[in-house]
Amino acid sequence: MKRFIYFIPVFLLLTAACSPIEDTKNTLTYINGAEDYMNEMSQFTEDFPTMAEAALRDTQAAQELESYVQQIQQDIETFNKLESPAMMEELHSEILNHNENIQQGLKTFEQELENGTLNIEFIENSEVLKSVQDIQNIYEQIEQLGE
Repeated sequence: MKRFIYFIPVFLLLTAACSPIEDTKNTLTYINGAEDYMNEMSQFTEDFPTMAEAALRDTQAAQELESYVQQIQQDIETFNKLESPAMMEELHSEILNHNENIQQGLKTFEQELENGTLNIEFIENSEVLKSVQDIQNIYEQIEQLGE
């Protein structure tokens, strides 16, 4: 019985020590996932306007862009499944809201592309790129929290 009583504090101490380690691991996993996502989205903001303009003139470019947009949508879904640490939950929620705007904009873009009604004004005035920029600003805040 005495051994059992001594075991309880040791067990509690060990489990309490694991929690901060697990939190740190989860935070690092989230930050790494967010960094990968930001790199993809940053590349997207560079590639999208020129690819979209090329898609207006060339069906091959339109097909390539459609594949690229589908890949970006998958990247968004992957990021949305990341579990955010408690201290970053509000920022993660903001990113999810922007991701929803991006997904809606990309769906509209795909419809315009399929219907042959895509035009340069739609590309230039798209909320998609603005939402990506907003996400990049939020990611900078996440980086600061991770430091």
